[in-house]
Amino acid sequence: MIKEEIDNPNTIEKILCAKCKLETNHTVLAKYKSSDDDIHGTDGAIDWWDSYEIVKCNGCDTAGFRHISYFSEHAAPWDNGLVTKLYPHREKGGRSIISFDETPMKLDKLYAETINAFNSDLLILCAGGVRAILECICIDKGIAGGNVIDQNNVSFKRENLQGKISGLSERGYITLAQSAGLHQHRYLGNDALHEIIQPLKKELSIAIDILEHAIKQIYDIPENTKQLERFRNMRNPNS
Repeated sequence: MIKEEIDNPNTIEKILCAKCKLETNHTVLAKYKSSDDDIHGTDGAIDWWDSYEIVKCNGCDTAGFRHISYFSEHAAPWDNGLVTKLYPHREKGGRSIISFDETPMKLDKLYAETINAFNSDLLILCAGGVRAILECICIDKGIAGGNVIDQNNVSFKRENLQGKISGLSERGYITLAQSAGLHQHRYLGNDALHEIIQPLKKELSIAIDILEHAIKQIYDIPENTKQLERFRNMRNPNS
């Protein structure tokens, strides 16, 4: 018969925080534990239990969920048989979701899903998300295409993602150096989605770094510049 326990332990444990990205002191606010066992002839008892816990970081106050499970048949001399899962998913070296100030809601959602895919090791989906973010930016900014240079050094207009990235540069949203970096994202997305080639996690992390800088450049920095100008005009109304 399954045994059940409900408790509010308020104990302090070191747990990896989803926001701090470090092992910090967490308070275990509530716990529900279920357990059972069974006798199998001469093989002895088989037992298992599950503990479901609400936890909260004592540093940033971010709440989360921890599931610890045990199954005696999985235990070995080198392994205690415990399996711990944290929700939302997190791991050391994971990425935090940046809050941009001026981005449209659809871009924020797509960006958050891409970071969650990265942190969940869904690397092909993450690469597809990186490419989709570029498409979303171009749609939002009305970029239908741009000029590209072929292998014979001849310039011509294209309306695919290659041309759109060039169009972002031509319209002054990004620099030529940023444009070159974002073209690498296009290759990354193509390999993942068309050839089903899984990129390296480090490769994706670098791509996301570049993409986050580009998003700031396109959306946040222009508005921040306007705010600085407004502050200057308030300070020196006659200038």
